[in-house]
Amino acid sequence: MWDLRAALEVFQISLGAVSCLCFLVGIQSKQAKARRRKRIPFIIVLCAMFLALLADMSVLFVSAGWMPDSSPLAAAILYMLALILQIDRLYPSSDVEKSTEPAWHAYFWSWAAMFVFDMVAIIKLALASRSPTPSLVCAGVRCCFELILLILSIRPYVQLPRIWIFHQRIRLPDDDEFPDDDERIRLPDDLENGTMGMGNSHDQEGGSSEPTEQGVLRQSVGDELNAAGGFWPWLKRFRIFLPWIWPSGALLTRLRIVAILVLQLANTGLTLVIPRLHGAFVEILAQKFAGEKSGLVWLLLLAYSAAIISSYGVYFLDDLLQNQIKLDRRRLASTSINQHLMRHEASFHLQTDSTDINMAIDNGTIACETFDFVVWEMLPQIVTVITAEIAIFSLFGLHVGLIQGAVVAVDTIFVLRSNRGQMTMYDAKITAHQETKRRREGGLKAWLTVFLCGQVDREIDDYAALLHKQTRLELKILISSFRFQLSSGIFVTAGSFFATGIAIQHGLQTGDTFGPVVMFMNYWELVQGPLKSFMKIPERLSRDLYTADRLRRLLEIKPKMQYGSAVLRPARGGIRLQNVSFSYPNASGKVESVFKDLTLSIVPGETVAFVGPSGVGKSTIFNLITRLFDPNEGSVEIDGQDIRKLQKGELIEHMAVLSQEPCIFDGTIRSNITYGRDGATDAEMHAAARMAGIHDEIMKMEKHYDTKIGESGRNLSGGQRQRVALARVFLRGALITLLDEATSAVDTGAEDCIKESVKKRDKTTLLIAHRLSSITYADRIIVFGKGEDGCGMIVEEGTHEELKERNGVYTRLWKNSTGEKNIEQIFDGGTSGMRLPNNGSIRRRGGEMR
Repeated sequence: MWDLRAALEVFQISLGAVSCLCFLVGIQSKQAKARRRKRIPFIIVLCAMFLALLADMSVLFVSAGWMPDSSPLAAAILYMLALILQIDRLYPSSDVEKSTEPAWHAYFWSWAAMFVFDMVAIIKLALASRSPTPSLVCAGVRCCFELILLILSIRPYVQLPRIWIFHQRIRLPDDDEFPDDDERIRLPDDLENGTMGMGNSHDQEGGSSEPTEQGVLRQSVGDELNAAGGFWPWLKRFRIFLPWIWPSGALLTRLRIVAILVLQLANTGLTLVIPRLHGAFVEILAQKFAGEKSGLVWLLLLAYSAAIISSYGVYFLDDLLQNQIKLDRRRLASTSINQHLMRHEASFHLQTDSTDINMAIDNGTIACETFDFVVWEMLPQIVTVITAEIAIFSLFGLHVGLIQGAVVAVDTIFVLRSNRGQMTMYDAKITAHQETKRRREGGLKAWLTVFLCGQVDREIDDYAALLHKQTRLELKILISSFRFQLSSGIFVTAGSFFATGIAIQHGLQTGDTFGPVVMFMNYWELVQGPLKSFMKIPERLSRDLYTADRLRRLLEIKPKMQYGSAVLRPARGGIRLQNVSFSYPNASGKVESVFKDLTLSIVPGETVAFVGPSGVGKSTIFNLITRLFDPNEGSVEIDGQDIRKLQKGELIEHMAVLSQEPCIFDGTIRSNITYGRDGATDAEMHAAARMAGIHDEIMKMEKHYDTKIGESGRNLSGGQRQRVALARVFLRGALITLLDEATSAVDTGAEDCIKESVKKRDKTTLLIAHRLSSITYADRIIVFGKGEDGCGMIVEEGTHEELKERNGVYTRLWKNSTGEKNIEQIFDGGTSGMRLPNNGSIRRRGGEMR
């Protein structure tokens, strides 16, 4: 009979473990589709079962007189942990969990194991006593509750032929959820990519279904968690940071990491040895004071002191190695991030807010610091807790170990619940912080406009409102952390009190002196220390992971532009756009076509000017020629070679571009002019400056070419900035020069100087101008307008004199503007209402105009 009862007790313990295991495995597997259920009835039933279990455990302690047998105690603790896990998951800790249907299959099979658990308890109690006992009544009540739960949840699974949960594949991200190993960015080796063609991803009318780079960076983490299928699949995406954590080719860094792990193990061993030496020393010392002879007092004191000194040495050496690794990692991370961003495509930089990028970069090493926290702080503490528990179990028996194990397990559940609850809070906090920073930086950058529009007070009030919102979110997080830490602290203290009482009672029953009790207190302090630090884990992990997640998304945005292996030989400077169509998504997300079947040829050495209203695609042609973007259809050729087949860097080596808003770097005039050509001599620099009409003005400055011009050239006038940038273009001496409004900010004298410089060049030069007087010298002038379909088209072309003689569109432009008025005023929104000359010189689509 007693053998059967012992077997039933072992079986009951196994069922308690199975109920926990079923639930933990089930919540990580895919959820079967099922109707939505109200959670409140299930929570009420589970709470009633928990109260019945507490009553059963009280009866167990009372009937035993002090401490029950270890087998029923272990079974009850496992059953209690299963209930706590289920209640914790059913009662949502955040809005995300509230809107997500629980993994009901996990509950079903856990409840089934618990039902068998209580049936075994009833059989065991019936064998022990023929009369009803309180424990038998409690087990019967729990069986009824479990039967109710199974009936409520069995419908979706009644047709399952086997235990479904163990045949579910643990949820891993689908292949299309994040890049394959060969496509994923490997920092820093896999950053040798180019730029992306903006037009290629928007071939279909109505816009692209994929989110833009801006949308990816600002996406809610909660949405990512739902898309990934949970926290752990989402966490696997952070493997992109592994090259920083375990860098390839850095043998010294890897050896340091291994050394740190060895030191961590040594420190853990010393942490476990010190309490034992302390307890033994106190025990021998007590015997010494009691008059007993012992020669081990000084030996134990020496060993105890040596262990403490060794722990200090190990700690400081470990800290030194960690700091060395952090410095190397910070350098590697910053270099890799900058390399990744600088080698990205134009569409990425145009669509992404600089504030989002800067915040992601500023927090570049947080993912690595999170790894350090988990591996070098949390993991040793977990090992310390486990080994301390084993030591206490070996010294004071299974009862104390079970109580402490229950305390640690429940506290871990508290930690994980708090972590889930604070996730959405930190997501909202980071978003609010980004909005606040974006508003502040925008107001400061545009201060002059803000001031001139009389909106200073408005900017101050808007920033204060956003900051107030951010502060409220931070206060909400602080209150949540306080409630969690308070409840966890109370629970751990209560568990400490109970476990200490058991240890003292154990010492009184065995007749031990206070030495073992001191040893227990020391070991329990080793357990309590990590438990207290675990209270701050949710806040730390939520903050770090959510912050690092922005950088992870940034690194996962890969350049899509592909390059060939050809070189531009021989290079003469001929350009041809063959049946080019190009479109892009506008601000509303709708695809807007710029060109359809545009064909255009430019012979080597020719100077060609593009004129027309804004929005007809003049600057887009520049972007296509420089391959900032690729056309949706057609091709762009240089000297008969498709530029998509050229190797990376080959095309831009033969081009010099002056954009509509020239960029001036913080530095000297010399560094700005020579920026596009390393190793240029002073004579070459001076010649380029003379061509741009800026040399004489530079020489009048105190430090000449070494004059500091400040951020964005704020110490120069608008015309001076434009001419410095133009001198940079001339100094490059490129085969093809593209000038977008090169003289828009200069006076007439400087404009004449620049025109003469351009005319003397024998290089291919493309000009964009709204002031017609600045392009009369061009070999060919191409007039652009918009057709009835809204796409840009060539209206007419020829020299200045030829176009004037045709008495067409250009003639009207010239007469009405006298070379000075804005072209938009002439076109009045486009060419749809303008009668174009019907002389056979215009081909709308597919035709080439020469």
